[in-house]
Amino acid sequence: MSKKFNRAMLEGKVVVRNSTSGQAMVKIPLVEGGERTVIVPPLSVMELAPKYTDAKMLSRSKNLGKLLHSGVLRIE
Repeated sequence: MSKKFNRAMLEGKVVVRNSTSGQAMVKIPLVEGGERTVIVPPLSVMELAPKYTDAKMLSRSKNLGKLLHSGVLRIE
């Protein structure tokens, strides 16, 4: 993961921006167990933590790292 992502996790607030013209689906593990799929609309900003889960749980996401690495999502 990137330095920006690690810093956002430490601050407890992770906000991402979809930089593409298509939707991005992020699979987020929930604190109480299970998983939730969050759709980030094209060219928009969405708060993932703490709105949907704890910031530290995002490091366990199945596809968030790939979306950040490929440039589809950026940490705000």
